[in-house]
Amino acid sequence: MGIRIKYIQPGDPKQNAYVERVNRTVRYEWMSNYYCSDLAEVQDFGTKWMWSYNHGLGGLTPKKPLAWLRNVSTFAALAKGDD
Repeated sequence: MGIRIKYIQPGDPKQNAYVERVNRTVRYEWMSNYYCSDLAEVQDFGTKWMWSYNHGLGGLTPKKPLAWLRNVSTFAALAKGDD
């Protein structure tokens, strides 16, 4: 299928920014705040956290509720006569 593994250069994490962002989120949002006694507990907690992170907005992306709120506030301002 033409799939190859391509390693990033050592000391250059910006070549894989998405993975670095996920690692940072995991490290700071839950690993540094909780103590787990074994690997199974870490995996269970990580699975639950990832599910809530991905489904916390009812399956919507973060932009959709913000866009909706922006539209509602714009409509409310127009209805009051504010420009």
